[in-house]
Amino acid sequence: FGYPDKGASDTTLWVGSKGSHTPAHQDTYGYNIIAQVHGRKRWILFPPEAGGLKPTRVPYEESSVYSELNFYCPTDLDAFN
Repeated sequence: FGYPDKGASDTTLWVGSKGSHTPAHQDTYGYNIIAQVHGRKRWILFPPEAGGLKPTRVPYEESSVYSELNFYCPTDLDAFN
């Protein structure tokens, strides 16, 4: 499981249930492959060079840098400017 030039430690398989979501974040290494098996999922993608996402190092996991912004329920609309 993984890309030809990467080992299994650089690949993660995510499985979610109905209603699951992930906050805005940037993955710092590895590759992600998405397969939506049933239902639908909404993605908001930004180019790697996009700034202004207010990164934080909340320790969910070592491979992701999460954003302080909540795109689905913003409390501070000025933060998006």
